[in-house]
This record gives sequence, structure tokens and C-alpha cells, in this order.
Amino acid sequence: MLAREAIPTDVARVVVDPAAYADGRTAGEAFAWLRANNPLGRAEIEGHDPSWVVAKHADILEISRQNDLFHSGDRSTTFTTLGPKRLPILYKLS
Repeated sequence: MLAREAIPTDVARVVVDPAAYADGRTAGEAFAWLRANNPLGRAEIEGHDPSWVVAKHADILEISRQNDLFHSGDRSTTFTTLGPKRLPILYKLS
């Protein structure tokens, strides 16, 4: 897991846009690009708090096991896609 620079703004906008997940393709293309080019980077978009985007499954698993190191404020969070429509779900872990 190697952090690079901020991810490109156009890709970051797709990642944070709920509508991008509706067609089953747009968000998938953005994450495919991220996995190939910048699997761990920061999304820095005007109007949103900066956040880390982790695109590889192995990295997501590793991060989810280390809540003391990787957290979002007072409570850790994990963002994942589940279900037949692969809708984004935000989990808050205690």
C-alpha cells in the first residue's frame, strides 16, 4: 500500500457522486482507473472534506483491520458496495 498524490479531480468527483453508482458502470470505471494508476490517494474536491480513497480490495481489508491507525474522526468508517445493485453503503464501526 503506497500513497501517492491527490487523485485527479474528475475521478474524485465520480467517486463522491451518488449518481455515478446508479448506472453500474461510471463508478466502476473510475475505480478501475484508480486501481491501475493511484490505488491509494486523497480526494480533494471543493465543497467536500478531503478524504482518502482506497481502491484495492487487499488494501481495504488491511485498513479495516487497523481501526486504531485508520479512522475518520472519533468513530472509524468503512465504505463498501454490497448487494445485487452494488449500492454504496457507509458503515460506522464502534
